[in-house]
Amino acid sequence: MVAVFFLATGTSVLNQVQDRRIDALMGRTKNRPIPAGEIKPASALFLSLFLLAAGILLFAESGMWIPLILGAGNVIIYNGIYTRLKMKTVFALIPGALTGAVPILIGWTAAGGNIIDPEAIFLGLFMFFWQVPHFWLLNLSYDLQYKTAEIPTITDHFTFFQVKRIIVVWLTAASLTSLMMVSRGFSHHIILAAAILLMNIILLIITIYRFFIAHSDPYKLLFILVNSFLFIVLILLIAEKLYLLT
Repeated sequence: MVAVFFLATGTSVLNQVQDRRIDALMGRTKNRPIPAGEIKPASALFLSLFLLAAGILLFAESGMWIPLILGAGNVIIYNGIYTRLKMKTVFALIPGALTGAVPILIGWTAAGGNIIDPEAIFLGLFMFFWQVPHFWLLNLSYDLQYKTAEIPTITDHFTFFQVKRIIVVWLTAASLTSLMMVSRGFSHHIILAAAILLMNIILLIITIYRFFIAHSDPYKLLFILVNSFLFIVLILLIAEKLYLLT
């Protein structure tokens, strides 16, 4: 957990070093430490390299070579591929979403699991599918700011109505994957399975109603709802595992 924490924070700091110029152009990000002048880019770069090295060394010292390879690869994908591609295409989100699923595999293999275990794959897919609507809802909320910073947005390619339909498709994929997790043995209690099923139904009904019936554009509200959905599902899964240990 500490090694992943160091890698994640190091990646985040490095990303803010790379994005410092566009961050200064967007109202949402202009108060981050680097564009706000609270920390110099060189100092932030040194901090990011220190954190990344600490994470890699912790994995190496523990002899966790598969988690180390996954973690180092994730840094390369996020900072080397996604961060550069996002200035050229909105579809850079796909490798960006992949980096959100890899930490699941890092934790799974560090705990002794097989990287191709169905449980790990479905949990990783759940994280992957969730991140696309998560990001596009954020993108829609700050569409003009992204355009001001000359960052490609999803509305450059699709109408708002088409984007809404795409978001519903990705949310449905995340929903089905969460149910597949339960069916593959993650859940051993019918109450938990029923709770996750109910949350999926509520999430999709609210999204479809807001998008296509109420014809409102509550992107920030749905952004919070989608994030809460992920958080609650993971908390329920963790809570059940802890309950089974008692």
